Amino acid sequence: MEQENKPEEENKPEEKVVGILEQARQEREQLEKVREDVKKDLEELRELKAVEILSGKTEAGKTEEKKEETPQEYAKKVMAGEIPLK
Repeated sequence: MEQENKPEEENKPEEKVVGILEQARQEREQLEKVREDVKKDLEELRELKAVEILSGKTEAGKTEEKKEETPQEYAKKVMAGEIPLK
């Protein structure tokens, strides 16, 4: 009986190795799928950003237009305490 148990025990390490290799293959395949998904998402993001830039909807390169105050508006702000006196 001891001799019969030995071959079974010898197969177990091989099964563990095969199981580990199969698990590694599955994880590699999952990582490759995720990498492809990330590449697709990045490409879509680049395309969207390019469209946004070309359509003029980006904030970069825009200058903020300052509205000139009239003397009346300035006086109202000073009286309301919004602008400190010098």
